[in-house]
Amino acid sequence: MTEDIIPAYLQQIGLPEQAAKFITYGATMVLVFVLALVATWAVRRSLLRFIHHIVRGNRMHWDDALVNNHFFQRLSWLVPVLIFHLAQDLLLPPDSQGAEILRRLITCGFVLVGIGTINGLLGAINDIYRELHGKSGKTIRGYIDAAKILVYVLGLIFLIGILTDRSPWGLLSVMGGLTAVTMLVFRDSILGFIASIQLTGTDMVRVGD
Repeated sequence: MTEDIIPAYLQQIGLPEQAAKFITYGATMVLVFVLALVATWAVRRSLLRFIHHIVRGNRMHWDDALVNNHFFQRLSWLVPVLIFHLAQDLLLPPDSQGAEILRRLITCGFVLVGIGTINGLLGAINDIYRELHGKSGKTIRGYIDAAKILVYVLGLIFLIGILTDRSPWGLLSVMGGLTAVTMLVFRDSILGFIASIQLTGTDMVRVGD
């Protein structure tokens, strides 16, 4: 509607066609930005506080780890990204090069929100396990760190694939060829990391040993 009605009205009052389109897209972009800011503020101010109140107030203490690791706060960033995704055809002409760049940036936004949310969830899982099995000295910190590294690597690959308009699976195959070089350069660090995971998994070392 804004692509037809508002430019036509602006042309009727004497503005050139290009100026009318520029003003229309500019005003729409400002409105979408304002809407995203207001929606994010409302979610964080009301819904997020309500969720935190429910989590803190119930009898189950394990879910407090989700709040402590900012799981819900990171997930709330999905709101502005989703608004920009729904309004992307209104921000720029759909067939323009700028619209394609905008679509890639919005997709990257979804990936970044996913990375942050998953890391918050992994941190919460680690805290929950530590609370439940703290007395036994068992820990899954090594597995959590390995999972976080995997999330970061996969997220980086997807971001590069989106920005370069290439398949992430093709990039994975290219990185597979670099694995040997990476293992050679960082051999000691990798061996130490794997050793920590093995110690954790076999429960060979506990707190106080």
